[in-house]
Amino acid sequence: MIIFWRLVLAHLMADFLFHFNFIYKLKNTKVFAGYFVHGVVFFLSAVICCQDFLFIPWLRTPFFTLNGAQSILVLSILHAGLDKINPSETRSFKGYNLSLFLLWQAIEIMLLFIFAPFVSVPGKSFIVGDKFIFILIGVLISTYFFMVLIHLFKRDFCQGTYPIFDERFVSTLYRLSLYLLLLIPGFSGYLLGGIWAFCGAILKKPLVIDNCPYRLYGGTAITIILALIMRFFIYHL
Repeated sequence: MIIFWRLVLAHLMADFLFHFNFIYKLKNTKVFAGYFVHGVVFFLSAVICCQDFLFIPWLRTPFFTLNGAQSILVLSILHAGLDKINPSETRSFKGYNLSLFLLWQAIEIMLLFIFAPFVSVPGKSFIVGDKFIFILIGVLISTYFFMVLIHLFKRDFCQGTYPIFDERFVSTLYRLSLYLLLLIPGFSGYLLGGIWAFCGAILKKPLVIDNCPYRLYGGTAITIILALIMRFFIYHL
């Protein structure tokens, strides 16, 4: 599972953290160039995340064996290809954007699981592996992933528009702080996280933390659930 979680981190980096506006524009104007750049970003992200496992066998079949570098290259091509056939990449589907987004994310994560070998490293949890990698996955989910998730929910059910930079920055920073506070060991993590969530709700109007209740309250609830799950994996596995 160690390599699988590293690939998940690379996937989140390529699809959210490093999916810059110019890549999105390329996908709409110069299709091949846009998806090629996106595939390269995934390849580089995966190579960085899996650098210690690039030259061991990953995928074994009766006819051939792929090592880590070769598997990542194949995954990059498949990743770009799946994005290309994803109908929600460049089009909007009224009432179905969120469902399509989650479906395609699930397909791409399943593909990573198929390619990732089960490697055990002494001194590290077999299920979680490098806990720092696991924490980083939670960081990207609680920030960029949730931002897209809540936006698509608003677009499907409230015809909401994409949040401006200030709204994205403030709500992302708020969720990131909440997530990291809740990961502090012991009771102090729960206490500090609870205080931060309470302050976010109380100071919403006077400080204009976020004018969207879905991002504030929905994001708070989902971030708390995510942080509690991560605490279990980090401290008990």
